[in-house]
Amino acid sequence: MNTENLIEGAEFLEQLELEPCDQFDIGRFIERFVDGKGCGTAACALGWMALHNKFGLMEWNDTVKLQHTARSGFVAARDVFDITRDESKWLFHGSSYRMAQYKVTKEMVAARMRWLAAGGNIENPKESTDA
Repeated sequence: MNTENLIEGAEFLEQLELEPCDQFDIGRFIERFVDGKGCGTAACALGWMALHNKFGLMEWNDTVKLQHTARSGFVAARDVFDITRDESKWLFHGSSYRMAQYKVTKEMVAARMRWLAAGGNIENPKESTDA
């Protein structure tokens, strides 16, 4: 596990300031022009990291890709953070949160990243701050 990248990713999400017409949406990697008028981007944690060139992630169609590889989406996240498939989905997939997808915030994802970096075990997510 790359705890340094997990913590840096959490800090990025905590400090990310979205423009008024932008959205954090755990259900989409990247979608542009969400208001139908040419304004706004909706993206999940990985999407916003790609849009800000974090960890070698880049925008690729409507998803994210790790530069210089064919790895994309949750597989790219596994490589960046050196985590398992289950850990990647627990951090970045909306269905792993008890709340409805539209209520998951960037702060909730950041909290999970910090919890995992501190030695949290996804087999016992009740210990997580937001599980």
